[in-house]
Amino acid sequence: MSEKPLHLVLKGIYFDDFVAGTKTVEFRRPSSRVNLTTCFAGRSIVLRRGYSAITLHGVIKRARLIHRRYAPEAARRIFPDEDRFIAIEIALSSKRPAIHRR
Repeated sequence: MSEKPLHLVLKGIYFDDFVAGTKTVEFRRPSSRVNLTTCFAGRSIVLRRGYSAITLHGVIKRARLIHRRYAPEAARRIFPDEDRFIAIEIALSSKRPAIHRR
């Protein structure tokens, strides 16, 4: 049985950076849902622009645990008390967002 895609909700500005190609790595606080076991190379990933129906699809290239000094300023600002982050490198299938209608 294949693993279900990992779904991540992104703030619009960061989602737009993925669309523009200026962002390829998403930084997250380690949790039971986002960790080195669940974020493995080859797993499908779905990025969602906020809680809208606009998504990007891709594959995790690599995930690694990094110390906060190597994380971008934005990640350190969002998670001021975190010492470590999961850096998820993503290869998008297409930079063209999909809109899912219900």
